[in-house]
Amino acid sequence: MAFTKTLFLSLLAVLSVNTIAIAPIHAVGVGETWTSYTPSTSSGWRSVAYGNGIFVAVGEIGGAGTGDIMTSQDGATWTSQTTPVTAEWTSVAYGNGIFVVVSDEDFAKDRLTSTDGTTWTRQTSTTFDSWQALTFNDGIFMAIGIEDIGSSNSRVIITSPDGINWSTQSSWSGTTTWSSIAFGNNKFVAVGGIASWGGPYP
Repeated sequence: MAFTKTLFLSLLAVLSVNTIAIAPIHAVGVGETWTSYTPSTSSGWRSVAYGNGIFVAVGEIGGAGTGDIMTSQDGATWTSQTTPVTAEWTSVAYGNGIFVVVSDEDFAKDRLTSTDGTTWTRQTSTTFDSWQALTFNDGIFMAIGIEDIGSSNSRVIITSPDGINWSTQSSWSGTTTWSSIAFGNNKFVAVGGIASWGGPYP
């Protein structure tokens, strides 16, 4: 399957938040009115996805190697879920009946998959990968990040039909820390920036 990949580079400020906000889609002036909710776990939430009747939010609690995953049916009441491994989760996507979660911790080498957001399975990589953004479209998951931290530091894009088996699609040298990736108008677009402390690491 051929993809048109367009990468736009911009400097983005990263904001850690511990608040969930909701705007009803049926309201007049969609997105104008939001209601804030404070979840039971005070994490820096990084990403949220919806599928199979539930929302799944992922983030980091603070400190290396600790993260959190929460689920909600209505976006207001959230429940923390137990995972087989802890990591600072960066992105979550849903597609083909499965949730996929990735981490930006190069030493963790972990991804998680779940069909219901409650029971999670650890999927490991053979390389030291730092995955920073993830999306799903047209039958595939696509993730972008850094491969082999401390060695080649290659920026890499990988794809998967099931969130378990992945293939490298593109790799190049660079110092970009990626923030987000999305699909639209027949293109994948990724954005990122250079780390403010001078290094390429997330």
